[in-house]
Amino acid sequence: MENIVLITTENQETALIVKDAILNQKLSAGVNIIPNITTFYWFDNKIQESAEYILLFRTTEVNSSKFKDTLLNINPEIEISVMAVNQINDNYMQWILSTVSG
Repeated sequence: MENIVLITTENQETALIVKDAILNQKLSAGVNIIPNITTFYWFDNKIQESAEYILLFRTTEVNSSKFKDTLLNINPEIEISVMAVNQINDNYMQWILSTVSG
């Protein structure tokens, strides 16, 4: 099964470090980096605002623990959200399965 893993980073430098760490180990078939988003969230009992980058990785369920461990080694506070994909084009899934090490 395919998973989309969403993470956020505080800057482009960290986004590229994360991208390299995951792709170089073939833990993901590909990644989209969405730059310069503004995030609003509750912290210290008030609404905060910060700039972030979103990374969307395409991977398989088989790699989830190694994927997570790699991210946590880079930043123990990193946000990791995993979303299972229920429907996917067969050819696209074959590309992911043939690309990702497992």
